[in-house]
Amino acid sequence: MLLALCTLAVTAGAQPFRALNRIDAAFVSEVANGNLAETAMGRVAIERSTRKDVAAYGEQLISDHQLLNDELKTLVIGTSFSFPRELTATHRAHVDAMRALPAKEFDAAFAAHLLKGHEAMIEIFEAQVRDAGRESVRDSASAALPTLETHLGHAKALVKPATSSR
Repeated sequence: MLLALCTLAVTAGAQPFRALNRIDAAFVSEVANGNLAETAMGRVAIERSTRKDVAAYGEQLISDHQLLNDELKTLVIGTSFSFPRELTATHRAHVDAMRALPAKEFDAAFAAHLLKGHEAMIEIFEAQVRDAGRESVRDSASAALPTLETHLGHAKALVKPATSSR
């Protein structure tokens, strides 16, 4: 899983950008913000979860999404792109809402939220593979897809026990 993310630096590092086109800049911005949100959600899962598998998924989210953001930063070296450092207001609201849930509701809500989030993120990455302005951005998006698909599979597995136990 991490190997796919590590290839991001190799493919992106070959040619530093002078400028990002609109599509590539929007992709990096959206993904960077999403990665910050995923790492924050992972921390909440570790703090709040009553299930070991959910907490372990939270740890994996932190590790993989931090690595992905580190790798994305290599795409913007030498550009005027300003990499986000804090959660957007929308992402902060989602994290705060998860943190505020009663413990017995957290695990199912967390899994459902991450299921939707990874489905959306995969769509964004697939679109970038089709529409990237720079080959290195396309290659980076393509290299990260297997990890995102693994995350989606984990989220689906976490949702199943929550819905089948009712």
